[in-house]
Amino acid sequence: MKILIFGIDGLGKDSLEKLGLSKLAKRMERGIVSNPKIHNIISRGWPEVYTGKNAFQIGTFYQSPELKNGSICPTNKTGLNYVKCKFKDEYLLWNRLNDYGYKVGLFTIPTISEPEQVNGFCVAATGAGRINNRLSEQDFYPKEIVRELDISNVDLGLRMGYGAYLPDSIQDLETTTNKHIVDYFDLLNKLVDKMPVDVCFAASRFVNEMATKFIGLLNDNPKNSFDIKLKKAVLGLCSNFDSQLDCFINKVKPQHLFVVSDHGLGRLNYELNLNQFLYEANLIKKSPKFSNWKDILRPLYYYSKRKIFRKKIGVILPKYNLDNSSFFSIGFTNVIYLNDDRFSGKSYSNSDREKYLISTIKELNIKAKNDGVENLIRFEQNYVKSSLFPSPDIVCKIATGITNSERRKHTLCQQEFMFEKFFKEGFYGEYSGCKTEDTIASYLGDNSDMINFKNLTNVYDSILKIAESEKK
Repeated sequence: MKILIFGIDGLGKDSLEKLGLSKLAKRMERGIVSNPKIHNIISRGWPEVYTGKNAFQIGTFYQSPELKNGSICPTNKTGLNYVKCKFKDEYLLWNRLNDYGYKVGLFTIPTISEPEQVNGFCVAATGAGRINNRLSEQDFYPKEIVRELDISNVDLGLRMGYGAYLPDSIQDLETTTNKHIVDYFDLLNKLVDKMPVDVCFAASRFVNEMATKFIGLLNDNPKNSFDIKLKKAVLGLCSNFDSQLDCFINKVKPQHLFVVSDHGLGRLNYELNLNQFLYEANLIKKSPKFSNWKDILRPLYYYSKRKIFRKKIGVILPKYNLDNSSFFSIGFTNVIYLNDDRFSGKSYSNSDREKYLISTIKELNIKAKNDGVENLIRFEQNYVKSSLFPSPDIVCKIATGITNSERRKHTLCQQEFMFEKFFKEGFYGEYSGCKTEDTIASYLGDNSDMINFKNLTNVYDSILKIAESEKK
């Protein structure tokens, strides 16, 4: 194989070390290892790798506001299908590689929820937009390849948390996750055997799932027997993944190997609720507790599910009236939007808008100082604007170890980890880990002089330079 691009969601310096991926670390050390810049909290990441454009250029934010039936609603439908509305198909990485004459294999790249019709093969990322669904021929291109594969009991999603897979015990976690690892590499091996390609771009969310749930445990030296047993199990799963990946790379013997992530992952210290901060600053209002019959029944539903039927279910989230706001935030991002005529607010002249933003940012930073959290959150204006999508107006610079989950009633809540309770009551996707800026890009091959990993978008250019040089 000429080029192998292996994407590992959530791989950073910290998660690489804490998850014990020693074989991968040693391999990468033989080449170039860099920390490309990316707006890691707001960006989806993977579109930057396959388009060469960042989130502020094409709108591939992790979540973004949109008007739906006249109301402001968050949407995370900002993957490949969204990209294709803003970006020409011929410039997508795999289409450029096809134009160079390479056969290309795409395998479960996050944000690609439907198979691409490439000269080669494609398996859509069943973990992107779909939760724990079995594979079907609709996930493959060409569909005919499915006839030669047994996919009857294959699930490549591996999403853990409320609404998805919730392990009942450590043994259940080990059995299910080991099956996922075996299924993943078994299918990938079979595909490259049956449909040999020149370039393979495969990606996995395994590290992201392990780190977001367990990096808080792996950072510590647990004292109780349950946590000690769980830590050993998690490290065993990570060792299995590390070995299987190592075997796959050895098998295909790529002339050029790229290992790239979309963000790193580290210990989650605080959960942030930016909208609560805006509420306390009188910039947004809370929704009425009982505005319709659903609001009356919802607490009863949650209580009965949890207490009577012993189901694992999350808490009722604080609700804010985004439509009746001056500014608002969208969860799991670190940005704030002015509610103007792009949404349900009024229009502003350029000068009035600028004055309002400057004065609001000043007020927010004063409030952060008065609240004693100025070392954790700080507000700046975003000057990157676009006519293609609603651009954020304010960026909240947050310290490492904080995520804007908007699940808590207070602005900042310190996170505590109780892993035995984790199995009994269930958990959210981000339990003990959150995004960090130690994103990784690595290259191993003979053309190091062609590599530029300054920004994550430069990975796209570097891959194409290598491909073009091999073509000659």
